[in-house]
Amino acid sequence: MSCTINGVINLTGVEESLSDLWFEHIKEWVKRDRNHPSVILWSFGNELQMREDIAGYDTGDWGVTTYQMMKVVAHRYDSTRKTTVAMFPARAGGVGKSDPGFNTNIVPPELATVTDIASFNYRWMNYADYLKHAPNMNIYQSEATTNELAAPYFGMDRQRMIGLAYWGAIAYWGESNGWPKKGWNYSFFDHTLAPNPQAYLIKSIFVQKPMVHIGVVGDLSDTLSCNDIVVGKKNITSHWNSMK
Repeated sequence: MSCTINGVINLTGVEESLSDLWFEHIKEWVKRDRNHPSVILWSFGNELQMREDIAGYDTGDWGVTTYQMMKVVAHRYDSTRKTTVAMFPARAGGVGKSDPGFNTNIVPPELATVTDIASFNYRWMNYADYLKHAPNMNIYQSEATTNELAAPYFGMDRQRMIGLAYWGAIAYWGESNGWPKKGWNYSFFDHTLAPNPQAYLIKSIFVQKPMVHIGVVGDLSDTLSCNDIVVGKKNITSHWNSMK
C-alpha cells in the first residue's frame, strides 16, 4: 500500500490548513509507519492539481514546489522509499474534463513529471499519451475502478509501468450511496475478506498457474458515478442457489 497525507485539520475550533501543519505531520507520520513492510510509497496528496490554490503555496507551479519541500522532509526520516502524489482528473495547467481540449491535448500534470513515481487515478487509456510528453515517468495506477475488472491492468504497458491498486477492492464502511447500504461494496472482497467471484478473475492476472472459477451472472449491475468515474458491482455469485 501507499500512505497518503492530505486534508484540513480542525484544532480547538480553529481551522488550520495543511500548509500550516505539514512539516510536523510528515515527520510523525513517516516515523510511525516507516517500519511497516506494506508501505511501498509515501504519497503527499490525492487529486489536488485541478486547482492551483490547493497546492498549499502560491508558487504558480501547480504544486511542484510544495511536493519538493515535502520530499526533502520525508527523506530525512526515510530515504528508502519513493515519493508521489496521486493525480486525477486534470491535465497540465489544470485542464479539466469540461475543457474542450481535455481529450485532444493529453499532457500530464506538471506535478507528475517531477514526482519519483507518477501516480494516476483511473484514465489508464491516457498513459501512453502522457509518456509521449514525459517518457521518463514511472507510472503507477494509484486507483483503478473495480467495475472495469481486468481492463485497467491489461490497458497498461507492463514493461514501463510499475503496478496498480484497485480503489475499493475490499468493502468498507462509509461512502454509502443510499440506505439501506452502510458502506462501499463495489468490491472484490467483502468486509470479512471473503472473496466475491470477481476476486478470482483478478487473482488470475497475477499468478502463473492456470485457474478456473465458476461465476453465475445475475441482474444488471448496481452502478454509481463518482468523481466522473462510473463504478459498480458486477452481480455475480458462486452458485446457482443464490440467484432469484
